[in-house]
Amino acid sequence: TTPLFNPLNKTTCIMDAEKLLELEKAAVDLMSPPYAITEEARKKAERVFLGLKGTPMPYSACRTVLENSHSDYVQYQAASAILEAVMREWPLLVVEEKEKLWRFIVHFLTSRADLANYVREQLLHVLALMTKRASLDPCKSVFFSFFLDAVHKLLGMENIKMRLLSSFLVSAVLSEFSSSSSSSYMGLSFDFHLKSKKVFEAGELLKVLNLTVRVLQQYCSVEWSALSHHDLSLFTSFLKILSQILQWNFQHTNVRPWLFASPDTLSSPFKPPKSFSPVLLDPCFLQMLLRLLLRALEREEAVLELVLCLTQLASLSSPLLSTDSEQQTYLLEFISGILDYLSKRSDLSQQEVYGFSCVLRRLSATFPSQHFSHLPPSQLQLLIHTLTRLTCLSAQRAAVIARDSLDYPESLEHFLEVWVNILGGAESLPDAVCVGLLEVFHAYVQSKLCAPRGWRSLAGEGEEELLDVEEADSEAYADQLCSVGFIARLVPARTLPLLLNLLDKCTSDVLHVLSVVHLEPSAIGLHLKQLESLFEDVYWLLLVCGYSLCDIVQGEEVLIPTQLMQFSIQNQSNTFMDTSVVGALLREEGCGSIGEIPSISSLNLDPIVALVLAVCRLCVVEKAYVKAGLLEVWSPQVCETSVWFLSSVVEPYLMLNETSYEQVSLPLATTFGKGTEASKWLTLFVVEKVAFNLSVWYGEERVSLATIKLLCNLVKSPERARVAIMSDTLWSLMRQFSSDKQLACCLSPAVQRELMSGLVQCGVGEKKQLFYAELLQPLYQRFVNLVQRGDFAQSFQETGVQRSTLATLEALCGLAQTSCIDSIPDFFSFLLPVLQTSTHLIQLYCNDSEVTSVILQLFSLVAENYVIFLNETQTVQLYQVSLDLICTYARCNTGKYSQAALLAEEEQCEDLLLVMRLLSSLTSRDLFDFTEDSTSLHPADVVIAGVHTILPLMNEELLKYPSLSREFYTLLQYMCRFLPEKIAVLPDRLYQSCVCLLERGLENCNPSVPKLCLESVESLACHCFKTSPTENLSCSLKHFLKVLFELMLKSCLDMDLTQTAACTTFALICCQKECYASLVDELVGRVGGHLQPTLITAFGHLTPPSLTLDLSRASRAQFRKNLEEFLQTVKGLLCFR
Repeated sequence: TTPLFNPLNKTTCIMDAEKLLELEKAAVDLMSPPYAITEEARKKAERVFLGLKGTPMPYSACRTVLENSHSDYVQYQAASAILEAVMREWPLLVVEEKEKLWRFIVHFLTSRADLANYVREQLLHVLALMTKRASLDPCKSVFFSFFLDAVHKLLGMENIKMRLLSSFLVSAVLSEFSSSSSSSYMGLSFDFHLKSKKVFEAGELLKVLNLTVRVLQQYCSVEWSALSHHDLSLFTSFLKILSQILQWNFQHTNVRPWLFASPDTLSSPFKPPKSFSPVLLDPCFLQMLLRLLLRALEREEAVLELVLCLTQLASLSSPLLSTDSEQQTYLLEFISGILDYLSKRSDLSQQEVYGFSCVLRRLSATFPSQHFSHLPPSQLQLLIHTLTRLTCLSAQRAAVIARDSLDYPESLEHFLEVWVNILGGAESLPDAVCVGLLEVFHAYVQSKLCAPRGWRSLAGEGEEELLDVEEADSEAYADQLCSVGFIARLVPARTLPLLLNLLDKCTSDVLHVLSVVHLEPSAIGLHLKQLESLFEDVYWLLLVCGYSLCDIVQGEEVLIPTQLMQFSIQNQSNTFMDTSVVGALLREEGCGSIGEIPSISSLNLDPIVALVLAVCRLCVVEKAYVKAGLLEVWSPQVCETSVWFLSSVVEPYLMLNETSYEQVSLPLATTFGKGTEASKWLTLFVVEKVAFNLSVWYGEERVSLATIKLLCNLVKSPERARVAIMSDTLWSLMRQFSSDKQLACCLSPAVQRELMSGLVQCGVGEKKQLFYAELLQPLYQRFVNLVQRGDFAQSFQETGVQRSTLATLEALCGLAQTSCIDSIPDFFSFLLPVLQTSTHLIQLYCNDSEVTSVILQLFSLVAENYVIFLNETQTVQLYQVSLDLICTYARCNTGKYSQAALLAEEEQCEDLLLVMRLLSSLTSRDLFDFTEDSTSLHPADVVIAGVHTILPLMNEELLKYPSLSREFYTLLQYMCRFLPEKIAVLPDRLYQSCVCLLERGLENCNPSVPKLCLESVESLACHCFKTSPTENLSCSLKHFLKVLFELMLKSCLDMDLTQTAACTTFALICCQKECYASLVDELVGRVGGHLQPTLITAFGHLTPPSLTLDLSRASRAQFRKNLEEFLQTVKGLLCFR
């Protein structure tokens, strides 16, 4: 069927009544339900509109459609056709045509007040696009003038809909010029977007800001109740415009694609130029926003926009505020305005509390803490008082409102962060600040505790389901807890005793209730709710205690916080330091019965030591009652959190490194110092706790994993590890785990793996080799006994045998993932027979995805962690056994999933991903080994053989999985970059498969895949340029040159890839000069005669005679610049075929 508008036969389009009717009929067909129209009729209707959009110079025809059509959908399609034509044909239009089109659209919009919203928005989009496209043309002043004149004219009309239209036009233009995701994709370089944005900022943006402020000022004086719905909509629209301007990204240098993303209003600072100072630094501007906020409290949308505006003003910085005095003055004025507003509001709404938490959080993050300390004393005192009031209010309301409401919890988190920001650099704190901090800390603790200790209500029946969530509170509230811990360390003399007293009382209450239950088991139902509340209290107290005693950081040496060390030093003369208390509590004979477990708060110990011992006391209570048969009553969450606390405290405190501190307090050195009796007792207590938890809580995976992490943290220090390895309990645990398959099968796979990893890390000192021998030999014997049993080939699928196999393999994975560099050769010698046997195991378990996956993980972990540390012989052995495994896996799975369901595809995807990672890890030996390579088997041979083996398993559906496609194309890129000479001589079938996959990858939706494919083709082209290519490679590169030009000209490549595509294209041109010349002739021949000179000139600028077609850096850089200009010029000429 010939389309209605044939761009090959017409340069312009004339619309008559018959064609208009056909458009409207097509619209009816497209909007009809599926049962009312055939598929062929729907496709014909689609071709009608595609024909309209593909028509060159469709402006006259679209004008006729807009003026005469009664269908909103047809009008929308006409507006879309104009939009696409303007983007495509802008260089071909003369100024008079552009001006005529602008005037028509403005006239049409003002004369059609009843126009459908989506049609109006599309036409405004056209105006905004024209304004931006003209911004770098000589006629830019004309279109900027058109834009501002239209806005002023519309604002001056009495019709409220026209005034609303002015706000929509301003918003559309701002969105188009902003460096955000809302700006149009024009197929132009980022350099164009950046330059046009700078031009707009230089003059028009400030004019729009002044206009917006004048409009909003009118709403400060009018009677709010007299405003109509449309008036309020206009107010909200201009608020959004102001918010757009205040979120403007003024960054101009080193522009990257990430600048064209949605702005993050909580992290992007507001950095306007000096020219904005008359508006933004005027105190009346802030007062206007606060007055509007007070008047608009009933309008949620308006409040949100005003809060965003205030938040951005709070982040105002250089170049507008370039000196300390300017920053100090602005900070004082801003805080004064905010505090004045808050002082007049005795009953703040939820929106206000949340809004000002965002504003103050942003303010405190923007301005240095010393600026706050230099505020006038009266203002600083008022600020502290207000912050205390707001923080306590947020804490109290967060405790009593519904758990699914996030405003007050988030407000609390923000206010806590404000405290941290403004006090972060303070060396000494005034009394008023200390009082405020203590109130805030106490309020936070109360918000987490049940009555009578706190404000949290008992868990109701409707709330219980919400308690079982995937994300633990310790993770969800980590930021809050970090801030609360910081506050606690600022006033430790008050906060630590408070925590100790609460934790000790809660533990005593738990002890009392459990004693009753122990004596009267039938009374458990009466005390269940009370126990739940007590355990919840203990849980939160453990979290707060942990964050108070430790500065939870990742990737740094963990030390005792300076404030706590200084506090302990100052307080050491007032504390009791008899370490026998530690022994009495921790040694087994010190707790002969439950009733003899001593209380901690009654002793005059150092508060830090006392808190650690209070948690140990809780663990002793737990152990006593679990042994008494009350395991089902105790809370696994409390057990996990107590282990987390010990894990956090062990690193900085236990056997602390005194050389890391200028001075160490005597109580801490006596209790936790290296070589002291108390530190040894604590170390052995932790080992006992680990063994006890794994023997009792093995069914709770989270508890078990936390326990193993405690073990790993304990043995990180050689001093602690030497004490731990002397423990009979640790040896007993190790022997039981390595030899007792029943215990191993009770643990989850993740726990088995992590436990093995933790036990391996325990091997230190003189007993290291003996420890490893007793750990590994029974494990190996378990494996051998399992696979060499006479009936294994018949019984391997039985549940018990399969679980034993899995347990043993998981433990071996734990060994493989632990990097003890000095022991890796020995570990590999131990693992090699297992790996060789596993190639047969994977054949037996080819239908068991779980066992197959663990075997592949084992190989992948060995390759990842061991390969670069092995000697030459061991390396060849690893290469060979890995190839054997891959061949066996491929032989067992070829064709197996050709018609598989989605679930099976997912399983195969994960298996293939592990195979890819195995091959990628093997290549690291080639990348990191700088010695002369004399091995008989090279990593390159392994990779090529591996890819050849698994390629038949790949299909289009599997390559849709992002992780798998990324890993696969990474391997291909490695082959093309480091082994191009071997790629060129691959067997024909394998070579064609690789080329086909590279071509498909260029259009993959995963952003990293096209880049990998471009880099692969570039490597092959560079190899071809330097050597004599094979016929296959030469033909492929000619094909890629054509494909790449098609993709770039049709805008099918992501703009992020422009630089990579330019390098690849240039390499292809260098090695295929004749093909490039014929491609140019072909592309020129596609367009009409009147466009050919333009296209010929563009190609002449792309590869001018002055450009040397070699692979030098200078030539590449020049071609990249030429290509950007070329694409800007020619995309519009070649797009409407």
